[in-house]
Amino acid sequence: MHPKYIAMGKVSTVQTTELVRTSQSWDGVELPDYPAGKPEIVGIKYEIPAGQKLSWHHHPVMNHGILVQGDLTIVSLDGKEKTVHEGEAVVEMVGTIHHGENRGTKSVILYMFYLSQEGLPLSVQHPKKIYFAGSIRGGRADANLYKKMINYLKVNNVVLTEHVGNDNLSLKEQGRERDTSIYNRDTDWLRKSDLLIGECTCPSLGVGYELAYAERLGIPCHIFYNKTKTQLSAMLTGNLYFKLHPYENEEEIFEELDKILNM
Repeated sequence: MHPKYIAMGKVSTVQTTELVRTSQSWDGVELPDYPAGKPEIVGIKYEIPAGQKLSWHHHPVMNHGILVQGDLTIVSLDGKEKTVHEGEAVVEMVGTIHHGENRGTKSVILYMFYLSQEGLPLSVQHPKKIYFAGSIRGGRADANLYKKMINYLKVNNVVLTEHVGNDNLSLKEQGRERDTSIYNRDTDWLRKSDLLIGECTCPSLGVGYELAYAERLGIPCHIFYNKTKTQLSAMLTGNLYFKLHPYENEEEIFEELDKILNM
């Protein structure tokens, strides 16, 4: 379109603002050549709720977008970050693993445009990093169930806390220095997680802390509990941030895990 056009018998001037012109993605890496084959242009509108973190993925094709509401932080696997603000454009990384986070208080609305080739995926998902939470010092009655759940999750994902299913965990305090090391390790794992899955039939102060920590970081939290054996605290059932999965038998657990992992 030419910046001048005729409307209602008058000559009007269209205001134009160039939002982006570059041969590099936001992290300074040169963009690849256009793909060979039949081109396919795809435009998608994304709405990302406040506090939501997307899963790790990479794009095989070039893409850029305009953020029309909110602020979006893009984080690469090596720790690089860029926050895109309302009204700004962004050119995404190609072939580099990353995810987006809405750290704000309102939904992000983002329009993305992909310069693709017919038959190519727009993005490729990577295995989720899962923080499995279960009682340790609070009681190990469900340790065998923890192990089954962890082994199921590990088939196509990474469980950072697979030790929770071990049979030989110490149930006693380890002293201030050792417990500080455990705290630092576990909170570091939480910060790296894509989601938390907790089995909360056996009450645990530690699991309650982990759930609150994950909520503060905007990590999706899924709580499983056997409703024939326990009644959850209202601090969990009353917090709409947490996704609750009550069950009566183990088969129900794995059906729900499939739904979560395929989100």
